[in-house]
Amino acid sequence: MKKAAPLLLIDFLKVFAALLIILHHLSSYGQIAEDARTVLPGVMTWLFEYGRYAVQIFLVMAGYLAAQSLSRYADDKFSAQGLLKIILNRYLRLFAPYAAALVFTIVCAYVARFWVNDEFVGESETLSQFLAHLFFIQGILGLDSISAGAWYIAIDWQLYSVLAILLISFSTYQSVIWVISILAVASLLIFNCSASYEAYFIYFIGSYGLGVLAYLARDFQNQRASIVWPELVLYLLAS
Repeated sequence: MKKAAPLLLIDFLKVFAALLIILHHLSSYGQIAEDARTVLPGVMTWLFEYGRYAVQIFLVMAGYLAAQSLSRYADDKFSAQGLLKIILNRYLRLFAPYAAALVFTIVCAYVARFWVNDEFVGESETLSQFLAHLFFIQGILGLDSISAGAWYIAIDWQLYSVLAILLISFSTYQSVIWVISILAVASLLIFNCSASYEAYFIYFIGSYGLGVLAYLARDFQNQRASIVWPELVLYLLAS
């Protein structure tokens, strides 16, 4: 039961964040948002302004779970082929539901354009736009997103790949903790302050790195380090 408790908390936070994101989008786009704003102006304004911060919960939880998943490879001998296989397997796990969601979104948008002439429906999707989404590079190429949440899948894969490279390349958790800490602080103080980095992992690794560090510190053999590292990182992020 002790091991199940953290996962139960993670599941609860993910459900809470998912609901908050849904409400945020409902407060942002379309006729529903306009009608709801006339009835609940204060609530809808709050959801519009602050609901998007639920993404940070997803990033922290994703970092924690990714570190938990990848930690089983930490003691393996470095192999470029093995590393590539891990990254490719992650891509394939994301691909099927992601591609299905894209196709469903395109069909729904096509049907909606017969009745709705609104900016939030968007223009007709192109083949190059669809292919860019399949390879998670639509943001890097500066293309419009087919779905509001497509960017997160691309960033998640980037972050997971970077974490896989670090955990498998370095021989000790302590080295990984140092590198993740530096990247997280650099992200929050420098890269996260510029929208030009939004399509890259470095923009989001500040939040993601907190989840990674939480797991690594818990699983780190040096008990003193397990206590000091989270406090040190939080101090750096708050300063």
